[in-house]
Amino acid sequence: MRRPSYGSRDTSARSTVAAPNDWGKRVRSTAAAQQHGEGKRPIYLEFWEQLTNAISQRGHGWCRPGRRNSVNWIDFSTGAPRGTQYGMSFTRDSLRSELYLHNREQIEPSTSFETSYGSSLEFEALEGRKASRIADYRLGSIEDTDAWPKFIDTQKRLRAAVETVGKA
Repeated sequence: MRRPSYGSRDTSARSTVAAPNDWGKRVRSTAAAQQHGEGKRPIYLEFWEQLTNAISQRGHGWCRPGRRNSVNWIDFSTGAPRGTQYGMSFTRDSLRSELYLHNREQIEPSTSFETSYGSSLEFEALEGRKASRIADYRLGSIEDTDAWPKFIDTQKRLRAAVETVGKA
């Protein structure tokens, strides 16, 4: 049996105590994949484009057709002052279509609004904010492309209800 020379180490009997951390590599890899259209990003881009095209076809000049967004939410100006806006957002298993009102005093439950919308809505005062929302919550996923027309319809009906009730 040969004896190791001075300065060399015999590592055959040792186990590794620490290994390089590849967390940073995984984060960079995930970010690169998302930039290249992987994950839900391309699905959101396509859905928001279809939504904005549908809204602009109704003649709303404040909505640019083909607007694309790669995240799970989008909002639009209503043309009203002080932060009143329309919005849509997806969670893991649901969709919220809303009218966000900056001034809490603007919101009151209204059967005429729900009648115009065609189903029940949530009238919510947002705790800790001087704001409220009128919202439709429904089960659904961005990945369910067959349900997209129904999702887009919630925003169309919400806008139509605002226009109808606002004229009354």
